[in-house]
Amino acid sequence: MRKRILVADTETVVLKRYQECLAEHGFKVAIATNGLDCVAQMRCFRPHLLVLDPWLPWGGGEGVLAMMYEDPQVPLVPVIAMSGQDESLDSYRVGVFPVTDRQPKPLTPEKLLERVRLVLSRSIRKKRRRGPVIR
Repeated sequence: MRKRILVADTETVVLKRYQECLAEHGFKVAIATNGLDCVAQMRCFRPHLLVLDPWLPWGGGEGVLAMMYEDPQVPLVPVIAMSGQDESLDSYRVGVFPVTDRQPKPLTPEKLLERVRLVLSRSIRKKRRRGPVIR
């Protein structure tokens, strides 16, 4: 079974490069350019892993992650957060939500492929509690 990867980023040129690279290596890939589209893709495409730009318009990364934790129709999956913002990469969180891996932008398609493979190989499906997140 081919693993499904959803890549959500604001840069369409970069998205296409990521999509092509991951598809060439056997992954089924969907893309999103904003938070609303990302959540819709999560529900329909049901990825095994989400690559997420925390600065997406229309909901942002934190909104997408909130839906993962609060909406049973959105699958709970490992998340690789990529950001070009000047923020500490020591914190593996987007807002109050933990992420599996965090990478600084720009990230080459080959480096993304490496991180995707690593995260998927380490991914042990754990049940995470759904419900409101206490802030």
